[in-house]
Amino acid sequence: MGKKEILKYEGSSYFRQRIVLATLTNQPIKIKNINAKDLNPGIKDYHISFIRILDEISNGCIIEFNETGTELFYKPGLLTGGAFEHSCNEQKSIGYYLEGLICLAPYVKNPIKARLTGVTNDNSDPSVDSIKYSTLPLFVKFLHLEESALSSELDIKIVKRCLPTNQAGNKMGEIIFTCPVYNVNPVTNKAIDLWPSTSSDANGCSEIDDEEGNDNLEISDALKDYQITKVRGVAYTLKVSPNITTRLITESQKILKAIGCTNAYIRTDNYKKSQCGYSPGFGLCLYAQTQNGCTYFSEHCSYRDGENSKLITPEELALRVTYKLLDEIYMGGSTDSSNQWLAFLLMSLTNHKVSRILTSRLTAFSRNTLKLIEDVIGVKFKIDRLGNKNHDEMEREGDKEVKVLNYVVTCLGAGFDNINKALR
Repeated sequence: MGKKEILKYEGSSYFRQRIVLATLTNQPIKIKNINAKDLNPGIKDYHISFIRILDEISNGCIIEFNETGTELFYKPGLLTGGAFEHSCNEQKSIGYYLEGLICLAPYVKNPIKARLTGVTNDNSDPSVDSIKYSTLPLFVKFLHLEESALSSELDIKIVKRCLPTNQAGNKMGEIIFTCPVYNVNPVTNKAIDLWPSTSSDANGCSEIDDEEGNDNLEISDALKDYQITKVRGVAYTLKVSPNITTRLITESQKILKAIGCTNAYIRTDNYKKSQCGYSPGFGLCLYAQTQNGCTYFSEHCSYRDGENSKLITPEELALRVTYKLLDEIYMGGSTDSSNQWLAFLLMSLTNHKVSRILTSRLTAFSRNTLKLIEDVIGVKFKIDRLGNKNHDEMEREGDKEVKVLNYVVTCLGAGFDNINKALR
């Protein structure tokens, strides 16, 4: 067997995606000039914390740094999985680390049970609520599981919440992530078709019919199964008055009822001093589900981080979260904008079959993920615009105003197998 070519990159951009793709393809990777021009050059603490998680679920991986920390060499090992505990660096929320772990979870040898401690909610990274209520349902579609698997097998349990703070000796939040071992081909049983179809299965997936294509569908037809059936959410407080959750729920439901959404339920989650981290605050997360099981998510939290105050009133926060959710619904697609990159990654791993997904306007993060997938895995994506003749709304793209469009993203999977799964 020939020696595998080393992947070479420069800079710290898309650090997790590079490491995850190198691990999935079992290719060594070398990253140079990591934050080389910063006042504090070298790899950041949260990057090291993420690599340590990979070391926890791997056997035989090689991790090397140079003296200045500006160069990393990483050679993946076998993904063994198993139970482990890890204290996540507080510069990033737990969701930052969970996103990378979830991509590798179907390809391990033993079931994963990870107890992670750190910041559970902030406004810069996906929270654990976002992963639980938005990412995992999308993940279930690609694994072709029943929805009941979300609670019985694939689950995230929030034990304690924690908001960002620079307080020394801060008590951290805690979550438990569990993921079982799936088939030899976790996401490669059939093509992924996250497209409205009358022949879709219970998870909203359907086989692509090559003879009867949907190339001529208008967006009004394509989105007919994307009507919202229910809105759910969580209003939480940490070391502040529980009455704040009532104000959050009242303001949010006022807007939802005004637009005709009556099936909306937001539960409360209040934490006392001994049940959460040091920083006081509150937050709200909302998610909407469509007829075919697609999920749109929005969130925001209010907290005080030293001199940088992030405090806003509960009413203002509820307005911000609710309007952000409506914006995600308005943009449409089979997934919200925060999970586009994950859908593209899982599509590229399917078993040499054509998969496609309907998305809203691609984010910059998603576009760069597509480039990385093409570079590492070798899968190219076809992106087609899906216009709507009956839609006259305009939005600004740079200096131009363009019609709001959706995209159909198609690719031919590379055919990845779980070679780490134990044979019994």
